[in-house]
Amino acid sequence: MFIYKIMSKSDFDEFKKNKIFQGAEIDIIDGYIHFSTGTQVEETAKKHFSGRDDLQLVWTIPELLEKNLKWEVSRNNQNFPHLYQAWYYREVVGSCKLPLIGDQHKFPGLL
Repeated sequence: MFIYKIMSKSDFDEFKKNKIFQGAEIDIIDGYIHFSTGTQVEETAKKHFSGRDDLQLVWTIPELLEKNLKWEVSRNNQNFPHLYQAWYYREVVGSCKLPLIGDQHKFPGLL
């Protein structure tokens, strides 16, 4: 099972360059890096990234983050993965551009 992070292309470029991601503004405010499962990520895109065409979808597996990954109840009473530490680029399993087609993001077939 993969878990997903939607981030701006500029955040992703910095992540690749620096090999570490401390979080986007909302992550820093909340004190953890927000992730979504495959069944949650499309709604996350609609709710928090509507209309944005500068996005990157980045994914990992929970086992790589296990020590500081917590599953906590959030939107719609669902458990979401939250990372309580920085995310290291070596823990990234894959990434792709998240294109906006009309008013919908086009997700890859791996979800």
